Amino acid sequence: MVPDIDRVARISPDPIGDRKRVVERAKNQKILVPDILSLMPAWRVGLQPDIDSVNEEIDVWLKTYVLSWMPV
Repeated sequence: MVPDIDRVARISPDPIGDRKRVVERAKNQKILVPDILSLMPAWRVGLQPDIDSVNEEIDVWLKTYVLSWMPV
C-alpha cells in the first residue's frame, strides 16, 4: 500500500493538535522498531567521528524547535 503523498505532505493548520492526536494514539501501544542493520547488511557500520559535536547541535536545535511548538 502506497501512502497518499498529498495527504502526508500537507501542512496542517493545527500542528499541535496533530501532535497530541499522534501521542494519544501511541499511548499504551507496542511499537516495533526493526533492526536497520539487518535490513541493509551491505552498509558499512561505524561511528561518526564527530558524533559528540553533532549530538550537541541536535540537542540545541531540538530545544528551540520543540519549545516553539509547545503551548506555553
